[in-house]
Amino acid sequence: MNKIFILSSLLLVIVVSSLACGGDNTTVPTKATEPAATSAPAPIATSAPTEAPTEAPVADPAQSTDSSSSGTGAASGQELSVSKGCIACHSIDGTAIIGPTWKGLYGSQESLEDGSSVTVDDAYIKESILNPTIKITKGYQPLMPVLPVTDEEITALTDYIKSLK
Repeated sequence: MNKIFILSSLLLVIVVSSLACGGDNTTVPTKATEPAATSAPAPIATSAPTEAPTEAPVADPAQSTDSSSSGTGAASGQELSVSKGCIACHSIDGTAIIGPTWKGLYGSQESLEDGSSVTVDDAYIKESILNPTIKITKGYQPLMPVLPVTDEEITALTDYIKSLK
């Protein structure tokens, strides 16, 4: 009984002290190099990663061998793929995630859910961006949202996709 009383009292003192000192869910660092904990703790590092990265790598458009798709359009398309959130669903390294990979996509034949197939060209990419649920690639769900994009942005994204050989 005495041990329970002492532990309860100690816990009460800690809670009251914490509240009296601000109670803002921050703690004092225990080492000079250790940051203070906040309400959103940082992830704990492990010796070996057990999961694949959650963000797809970004390609270097300067490595493109297609002279028609190199330069400003592809670089701008790369930036747009990040700012519009495209890379959250479309990988550029061949990895299958929520949406089809963009690596080697341009010029390929894609099988669609309705049993037909389509050659991936400028017109197909534009249609897929503007009306993403019209032609669904086989094996994927119609999850892509309609995003506000200009014709110039579609051209830049298309140039970027072309550069991903």
